Amino acid sequence: LPGLILVHTIFGLPVVTLMYRNFYAGLPIEIFKAARVDGAGFWRIFWAIFVPMSAPITIVVIIWQTTGAWNDYILGLTFGGRDNAPMTVQLNNIIASQTGERQFNVEMAATMLTAMVPLLVYMVSGRWFVRGITAGAVKG
Repeated sequence: LPGLILVHTIFGLPVVTLMYRNFYAGLPIEIFKAARVDGAGFWRIFWAIFVPMSAPITIVVIIWQTTGAWNDYILGLTFGGRDNAPMTVQLNNIIASQTGERQFNVEMAATMLTAMVPLLVYMVSGRWFVRGITAGAVKG
């Protein structure tokens, strides 16, 4: 399980870094210059301005990483082992192990349970997700 966490962290880090970089590049520099004029230092600017303004992009990153890790099949199958197989592997095992008459009710219940976590993340953070996606889309 630690290896799987490490692999997902390494694979997600470049994209997440670019997301944060593009978000911060779109912020107006005047805000930080005004904070500097008011006497704020680096850490004060970071904690009082950067961190509160980062909420939308942080939600986008959480959704991005949660969806990527949750829907992963190959890495979970390879590095997870039998004891830590993700839901996508378990779903495939349920669907592929049936012989004879298909039990669609069992397959649909397993599919709904598999989709529950990403849907819950989307519903809880949907408002912030739209703000984060559209941040920096219009200059002016």
